Amino acid sequence: MSKFCFKKYLLLFVAALFFASTFATVSCATVSNGTGVKSNYKNSQLNMSEYEGTLISADKLKSWLDNGMRTEDGKPVVVIERTSGVSGVDYDSDGKPDYIPGSVISPFGSLQEVRSDGPVNNVSMILSGPTMNRRLQEYGITKDTVVVFTGVPGYIITRGWWTFYYWGFSEENIKVLDGGTKAYFDAGYYTTNEPKIVKSSSFKISDLPDKSIRVERIDNVNIV
Repeated sequence: MSKFCFKKYLLLFVAALFFASTFATVSCATVSNGTGVKSNYKNSQLNMSEYEGTLISADKLKSWLDNGMRTEDGKPVVVIERTSGVSGVDYDSDGKPDYIPGSVISPFGSLQEVRSDGPVNNVSMILSGPTMNRRLQEYGITKDTVVVFTGVPGYIITRGWWTFYYWGFSEENIKVLDGGTKAYFDAGYYTTNEPKIVKSSSFKISDLPDKSIRVERIDNVNIV
């Protein structure tokens, strides 16, 4: 065998080993909470058919706003406007973004962060525990809060739902506005050009009433 052929086959063998090891790493990837404790991704899967109450109508949300930002049973409501940029969408063509009254802004990148997913750094990883705690406090969320995600319908909104579910929030307390903010506007309800100035909370994931696996992971590593 010539030296050229030998080098050729050697390079092919090394390349095959590289791709095989990369595939194995990705296949066995785990979801990290940023605290050094990991869990298998398969444990995070969910049968959405069990949670038909996730979507709420504009009428339902309006009734909560009229009730002083509280549900029928008195739980506080926080409306999170998920935006693709730094502001919302102009629905009434006045040159200013429109928001549901009392909503807080959550730009797209605020619920993701750069972390290693195994082979490389990934710019859209789920929030680590400490970062999630900061977001909860910035949004003024407490253990009893019902969180409603709105904005332009699509993955920007649903990422918010999944992030909160991942970190142990009960599906009863995380909602998605059906049709997003435009549905609220189209229903004839008043929108504002100014998002809410939030009074921050001291709430942490470990304060959740439902002691999920993720809450226990946070407690075990003494995140405060």
